[in-house]
Amino acid sequence: MEGFISLKQLKKLTEFVDSFCGTTEPSHRKVTFFYDKGLKVYASDGCAKMLMNFSRDFLPFDGVSIIPIRYLKGLLRGSKNQKNSIVKLSILEDKLEIEYDDMTLSAQIQKEEEIPYILKEFTPLKTLNIKDFYNTLDYVSVSANEDDFIEIYTDKNLLNFRYQNQFYILQSSIKDFNQEINIKIPFTSARHIVKSLKKLNKNNNIAIGYKNETLLIYAPGLIMNICSKENDFLKINFSKSILEKLQIDPTHLKKALDKFYISFSKNNISYLIFKQDHSFLYKKENDSNISWKLPYSTINQYLIKIHIRKLRSYLSRMKGKITLFFYEDRIMIKDKNDFIAIMFIEEIKLVI
Repeated sequence: MEGFISLKQLKKLTEFVDSFCGTTEPSHRKVTFFYDKGLKVYASDGCAKMLMNFSRDFLPFDGVSIIPIRYLKGLLRGSKNQKNSIVKLSILEDKLEIEYDDMTLSAQIQKEEEIPYILKEFTPLKTLNIKDFYNTLDYVSVSANEDDFIEIYTDKNLLNFRYQNQFYILQSSIKDFNQEINIKIPFTSARHIVKSLKKLNKNNNIAIGYKNETLLIYAPGLIMNICSKENDFLKINFSKSILEKLQIDPTHLKKALDKFYISFSKNNISYLIFKQDHSFLYKKENDSNISWKLPYSTINQYLIKIHIRKLRSYLSRMKGKITLFFYEDRIMIKDKNDFIAIMFIEEIKLVI
């Protein structure tokens, strides 16, 4: 029994699962092929799972065939995107064979192995553009670290995504979300979802759902299950009165952060000072110090401790001019997409 797919189709699959499985745990970097009303593909990063339709024109077979992603990448290495390039798939003597350009990849079909389970039936709670979704998740997860979690919770018909550490809090939102959710998902899976969804057609929509402690994402021909934990969400009580507000072009700050990032690759802690006439970024290390003047002026003086690389990462996701809201204990930054960053003030000098 045999079937044929385009080279482009196999490349797209390989790129997708390569991003989805990540590199953190090598044992997860594999693809499972099986038949269920067509040839299906399953992959997991240990928390997130995905099921993708691969080819409808394929005859049934029992069992599963597991292929390491590196083998697929090796098969495709050096291949050119020729319009009519075809890849042959065959079932021969209990083996799945993938043949392209004088190279044949053969994997045993394990007939006793069960087909991987994935939750497929759910009630969609929100449908939105795929790019809007991954940008929203990308913003809050880009500066997180391994073992961190991304919080996902509802508040006043908003589905909020939040990440926090000792330096800042990041938040982004999806509007018109009505079911109550309060969960957290691993940072690594959040990044794998973002990177893999970027491989899909950006004009497509996705549906989001939640069932059996699982976050579900549905796109045409694809479904994802993401494991979650109950979130011990704590509402942070900040001072409510705004001292002043400032709209800035962040280009100057981004340029300064680039310079500091190159100059101080090991110790990323620095200080951002806002004050009258001008502001500046300041860093001292050993017997040297460096400062970068910024064309931003405030009435009061504020000292904020920052992490250079992390501020650089999430600021790069903010679009256009940004607005700074100054409070006694924090600065809130907001862009046109309602991406929010909250940085904590270490010292403040008020002008009476």
